[in-house]
Amino acid sequence: MKQSLTDYYDQNIALLKKTQPLAWETIKNSPPEPIGEICHAADGRPNLKVISNTGSTVYLHNKEKPQLDGLHVLQDVPQEMNGTVVMYGMGLGYGPLMLIRERPDMRHLVIFELNPGIFIQALHAIDLSILLSDHRLILSIGEAPDIDRILLPTVPNLQTECSCIIAHQPSLSLNIGAYRDLSENVYERVSYHNVNGNTALQQGNRVFSNCFSHLRSIHHNSLLGNLQNAFKGTPAILVAGGPSLDKNIHLLKKAKNKAVIFSVDTALPAVLLQGVTPDFTCTLDSQAITHEKLADVAPQATGTSLIYHMTANTRTPKIFPAEHLLWTTTDNKPIYNWINGLVGGKTLTAATASVAHINMTSAILMGCAPIILIGQDLAFTGFKDHATHTVLSLGINSAEDLKKKNGITETNGTGGGKVYTDRGLLFLKTQLEKIIKDHPGHYINATEGGAHIEGTEVLTLQKALSKYCKEPLDIHGQIQSLLKGAKTDPTKLLDEFRNTLKKVQKIQETITKANQMTKGARQEIDRLQKKGTRCRGHEELPRKLQEKILAINRLQEAIAEPKEIWQLLSDITFPGLRTTERLKQDMAKLQGIPEKHLELLLKSLKRITASNNVQLQAADIFKSHLQEVLGHHKTEKELLKATQKDQTAQSILKLAQFYIDTKEYLLAKPLLETLLASQPRSAEPHFHLGCIATLQADYEKAEKYFSTAIELDHTYKQNISNFRVELGDYYFNLWKAYSGQINLLKKGLRYCPDHPKLKADLALEEIKQIHRSPDPHKADKLIEDWHRNLEKNNHRKTGAALTPEQTAEFYTLYGQLAMRQSRLSEAVKSFHQVLEIFPDNPENHIHLTEAFFSKGDFDQGLGHLNKAVQLDKNYAKYWEEIGDQSQKDGNHQDAIAAYEQYLMALPQNILILRKIGDSYRAMGQLEDAQKIYTLLKDQLERPITGS
Repeated sequence: MKQSLTDYYDQNIALLKKTQPLAWETIKNSPPEPIGEICHAADGRPNLKVISNTGSTVYLHNKEKPQLDGLHVLQDVPQEMNGTVVMYGMGLGYGPLMLIRERPDMRHLVIFELNPGIFIQALHAIDLSILLSDHRLILSIGEAPDIDRILLPTVPNLQTECSCIIAHQPSLSLNIGAYRDLSENVYERVSYHNVNGNTALQQGNRVFSNCFSHLRSIHHNSLLGNLQNAFKGTPAILVAGGPSLDKNIHLLKKAKNKAVIFSVDTALPAVLLQGVTPDFTCTLDSQAITHEKLADVAPQATGTSLIYHMTANTRTPKIFPAEHLLWTTTDNKPIYNWINGLVGGKTLTAATASVAHINMTSAILMGCAPIILIGQDLAFTGFKDHATHTVLSLGINSAEDLKKKNGITETNGTGGGKVYTDRGLLFLKTQLEKIIKDHPGHYINATEGGAHIEGTEVLTLQKALSKYCKEPLDIHGQIQSLLKGAKTDPTKLLDEFRNTLKKVQKIQETITKANQMTKGARQEIDRLQKKGTRCRGHEELPRKLQEKILAINRLQEAIAEPKEIWQLLSDITFPGLRTTERLKQDMAKLQGIPEKHLELLLKSLKRITASNNVQLQAADIFKSHLQEVLGHHKTEKELLKATQKDQTAQSILKLAQFYIDTKEYLLAKPLLETLLASQPRSAEPHFHLGCIATLQADYEKAEKYFSTAIELDHTYKQNISNFRVELGDYYFNLWKAYSGQINLLKKGLRYCPDHPKLKADLALEEIKQIHRSPDPHKADKLIEDWHRNLEKNNHRKTGAALTPEQTAEFYTLYGQLAMRQSRLSEAVKSFHQVLEIFPDNPENHIHLTEAFFSKGDFDQGLGHLNKAVQLDKNYAKYWEEIGDQSQKDGNHQDAIAAYEQYLMALPQNILILRKIGDSYRAMGQLEDAQKIYTLLKDQLERPITGS
């Protein structure tokens, strides 16, 4: 049906004034000239024809069917989208209208239209009422938008949900430069909120936990602030792990004792190989795997001082045998400011995005000048992601590897021209440039490759060393002198923790009371709804319910009152924000509808309960950490007092055991060495020192300790075995969390050679690698050996030694091998064994479908295919494949049946109708084919608005 040629300007502008006042002000204050010429397609729908700056004609929408643009937009936005969609350019509005109608769970739709003249045409040509009246729309019209103000309402959603950025390409082609600049600025902000949100969602509890773990032993360490201006005017070399480090790392030896050398944890192995121990090594990341960056070189790095952020992983500061441990924090979270003040910290470093940034801020704090950067590529120089001998790289070592990575872009290089980078590295580059801009000084980029860094002078490392690193310095002696006795006093911290603990307990009591009252109110509303009671507003509710809701509101105010507590807990309450934000969106749909008042009230109470539960959980976590730190300090103080009073082996061992139990290995080690000196024939200190030496990668020393412990007391053989199994389990779990780092498997097997899960996963990785090689059949024997072992020992019994996933994967591999070798009955048996382990995995049913089809047993094969589709409708793609094959074989009726099965499972994928129509046409059933084609056309041309 053709749309009328109505002018919609008056109704659209009235809605714009009401719902988008800033956009309306733009139009009112500077009425733009319309751009282009409205024209109409054959179906009567409007289009816009514009002559570009180059003189070419641009149609803003599909020339034949303008509203197809809306369908293309839908393809870029997932159906289940509940995040924010940002759109550059809107044309006449077909895309936004389709999004509003077809993506009901979308939280925000932000439209940046830089050409007001195009927007004026849209106001005339299209009924935009559905779009303009929707509360989710945030509309920016005109050039130079205030991006931060526009995105402000979306921040909670950007932090908790996936976002989507799409572009109306014809609009962009009319204003390429302005839209490019806009997209870069918007992407930076959206990425910032996404990263912060994802970090809080994924790492909030871990970061919080790490902070308090470090607070148990902070009084044994020093604050980085103790070295403020310690090296004023002294050159510093900051070593990062970028690929260009290979070019000049050999020169680093010339800088030793002529400059303060800082290394990131990733680059430490490469620096030590040059015979250089950096003065400072920095670690930042909260994940346990970060410790692996420097774990294996610990015995060679005892002369370095470790700078660690208060959120850093807990293994490194408790295991790595650094000469000094220097504790630092940043100024970007309330809890960091709070703790820093409590331990007497007078300085906070700027918020940082990576370990290289922490090194930069540390060098600035120490007053170093000039600051010389090496290995700071921020780019994939030479198609690599890291220098040689660095640990935990991304595995990019060639142009081929780089092609496989998403999001590759280009930026200006240090030597001119362009270099390959990605958005993440560009973000780090921007943050580094901000630090440089905020702290004026002399910065030299001696990386000799990679991205250009604003605010730096480009020099080769050789020239920088010759010019600035000439005078011998006693850097080590200066560090020793400044840090002698500079330990942190925890008194104020512990006093505040006791007071805070009382406040948290009070909050918990109030939340519990509020939850009980809210539960009662919800039950009363449920009863009213079941009775069919109509309440169009608060005043129509029963009086007792009104009073209860007022009481609930007062309790919620009391819960929110200690704002300082909730600021400290922002990271661990953040994950709950996703739930409450989704409930808030549900409530927004009911606002302003009087007959929905009870439903709105019920959702409001549900949101209160959800929010309270998040806060109660956060309070429990906080309380637990406060109690743990207070308890640790109390017990340690008592044991230290007992040891000072009674210097017996028993009291020393008791204190050492306390440190071992709490994983404070660096504190336990000197006590055990003292104990060993006085009792060399005691097995226990040998055993514990062997464990610590193992953790510190001093394997030769560890074996000596262990063999002596067994020699002195044979029962320690089992203790050592248990310790090895525990380490094997640790590395297996680390591997499962960070698969792709195969060295974790090998390292775990070094500690525990007979660990069954480690051996199984290593075999599975080897099989995968062989399957990717030119001769994949070399894996067949390995698969058969593991299958034989599983069958021999009964796979269910072996499953106790292996994980269910490992057992299933071996049986799947054997089934696939049997399929390739046409041993179909064995394949079916093996796939059935997988199904016993994971009956609800659709992939297992697909394997059986293929096996039964190969045997010619189509009934059983189709049964498993139907089961797979029941479990996951996306597996209907196999019906489409069956249809394609049937059509290819000329079995068009079978093809139609298969395509119909596909459409039943995935009715939204209407393009399959074309294949059904083609099958009817191939059979000569032209009338049926025409019906299907007409149905498809009608579906594609469904009107976007009611006009």
